[in-house]
Amino acid sequence: MACPRFADILGESDNALTVTITGDQSFLTIDAVFECIERTRDEAVVSLVQSCTSQQMFSLFCAGKFLLLPAVSDACRLALCDSLDPYTVPLAAWVAHQHNDEELMTRCYWFLKEMLGSRTVPSAWDENHGSVRVADGVLHRAFEGSRTVTVPLSAFESVVEADTAKKARLLTPSMGYTLCQLHRIRQADGAYPHVYEVRLDHNDETILVGHKESEQSVVHIFSQPGVTSQFAECYMGVVEPGFWGTSFHLFDSGASDAVASLCKGLPLRRRRELCSVGYETNLLGDCPRKITVQVECEDGKVTMENLAPKWDSKIGSYALPFFGRVKLASAKNFQLVVDGNRDNIFFIFGKVQKDVFALDFRNPLSPLDAFAIAISSLAKKRAVA
Repeated sequence: MACPRFADILGESDNALTVTITGDQSFLTIDAVFECIERTRDEAVVSLVQSCTSQQMFSLFCAGKFLLLPAVSDACRLALCDSLDPYTVPLAAWVAHQHNDEELMTRCYWFLKEMLGSRTVPSAWDENHGSVRVADGVLHRAFEGSRTVTVPLSAFESVVEADTAKKARLLTPSMGYTLCQLHRIRQADGAYPHVYEVRLDHNDETILVGHKESEQSVVHIFSQPGVTSQFAECYMGVVEPGFWGTSFHLFDSGASDAVASLCKGLPLRRRRELCSVGYETNLLGDCPRKITVQVECEDGKVTMENLAPKWDSKIGSYALPFFGRVKLASAKNFQLVVDGNRDNIFFIFGKVQKDVFALDFRNPLSPLDAFAIAISSLAKKRAVA
């Protein structure tokens, strides 16, 4: 392939680690290529990366890609991902797009979504006159001398597709029972915020984490602990309560209309309602709770109701068999069935000890559905005793 005349988009540098933006591909200076080969031969990749400026890092990354030297490109990619900011992300996305680097492209996408969705866009990102801007579905980064790199936002569609596939495990029901425990982590004296963790019984793996900031707030759900941003890659969805505590709605991680308008054409999945939970008003608390759950499935909507407990005169209370899974009595304990069929239980939730609850479920409930239903049981309810 013929190489066009090199035009350094980043300006001149003493060691000639430069990258051009002319032509359909990214090209490197001969000096940059030899520098990459020399340092790789000396096994000095890490020190080379650490000594590079941000500008040189892009050139070195391209050299590693061009020479098929993963040790170089991987080290540069890691450094680039760690140092992304509003001014380097357009160039990082452009380089990733040119070299079909999905990992760097993915990191750029989530950086852009967080920045745009959370309204932390710097003033330089002016739609008309800024050095960085998004217009007509294209990300622009202007440099001195009227030189510009552009990345079509449609280039991020593969990231959205990969994200959908990655999250399918927690959105897909399994045929057999999934046995879990839900752990509620509270501040001193039960104060907020509260954190909820779903852990598999057989290996104690935490598969879902929920964050609740206040008594009446929504609960944001993640697939990893320690994350609180709804624009993060591990964000799974949100449980939104009604004012009276009688209705709860689970939405997936797709973007709302408000978020979509902020993200300026960045490819997004639109959010869908997956599940709703309703509690019958019961101010006096003179009878067991009545719960209705509706779940969106491939074959349509499935409606479940809680199994009505029976009065046990021996203990002077309503009771249900929980097959050894539940240890303590609680108004929060319940089971879900369809058409009152006691022989076909789809969901079990109940107290094991303080702040620990059994959570068992099966098809048509996904892990995310089951977690949302359990969260609704733990929520404060103004109109349900």
